[in-house]
Amino acid sequence: MRGKHYIYAGAVGLAVAAALSLSVSQADTRRAHGLPSFAVDGSWPKMPLPSAGDWGTPLVLSTSTGKPKPWSTGEVAGTCIDSRDHVFIVTRGNLVNSPETLDSVPAAPVIEFDTAGNVANAWGNRNVLPNGIHGCFVDYQDNVWIAGNGDGIVQKYSHNGTLLLQIGTRGVCDNPPGNACGNSGANPLANQSKTLLNQPANMYIDPDRDPVTGERGSIYIADGYGNHRVVVFSATGTWLRQWGGVAGTMNHVTDSPGLFASGDGGHPHCITIATTTWYTCAIAPTTASRSSPRPVCCNGSFRSFRVPE
Repeated sequence: MRGKHYIYAGAVGLAVAAALSLSVSQADTRRAHGLPSFAVDGSWPKMPLPSAGDWGTPLVLSTSTGKPKPWSTGEVAGTCIDSRDHVFIVTRGNLVNSPETLDSVPAAPVIEFDTAGNVANAWGNRNVLPNGIHGCFVDYQDNVWIAGNGDGIVQKYSHNGTLLLQIGTRGVCDNPPGNACGNSGANPLANQSKTLLNQPANMYIDPDRDPVTGERGSIYIADGYGNHRVVVFSATGTWLRQWGGVAGTMNHVTDSPGLFASGDGGHPHCITIATTTWYTCAIAPTTASRSSPRPVCCNGSFRSFRVPE
């Protein structure tokens, strides 16, 4: 990523105001240390957005104008940036205001903007993508990863939208015995599956060699909203290790000092790796020891633990 620093913010579509913010991307991990300065670019992204029929979306004509209805994003649930400084947003398409429902159509689920703010590409099938899209990450190979806090899957897509890998099963979550998606609370059977997730919030793909396996591309998932753990898979989707769990609830897989509160809010929500120290840090709105947000960190192999002050 170039030395310039940007925050991408603005009204994207009729349903979103100031929805975009710069999120962690793979390129950020290699930037020089220092405090950047930011200025809002009111001309980014370029408006209007595309219309129905563009980028493979269904053609829907307005009965009043006879023209294709414009896109509206609904909630923008994640942003991420590729190696060319192109910004990806993941949209929910939930048009909550009546005028938008009448006058516009849901935008494509994934929209790519170039540095000037023009739509460079758009793709996605809402019947395949996670329900409740939440989180977006571009890895060191420019693949796009998407999670969903209304589902049990994390998906890897090529830069142009081809599904390459899925972890978990759509509509099935790690919450025995019924495996319903939702907060597992203090369920002692949850937070243990090596194949299922429960409303994962976000992910980080490690460009460096895994401290245990020696392979690149390990997938770190903040398996929160439903579960209360950080879980790591290999680049091919094989379970490797995890930490976390629920304070006061013991099980043989997740028992560790890095426990989260059982209630809503006690979930790992964001995740990143501090490359200089190889600590993996997850942030939860509520931890077992505090009622305020703070990072909970383990080293890369999850063999040591700390909660930064």
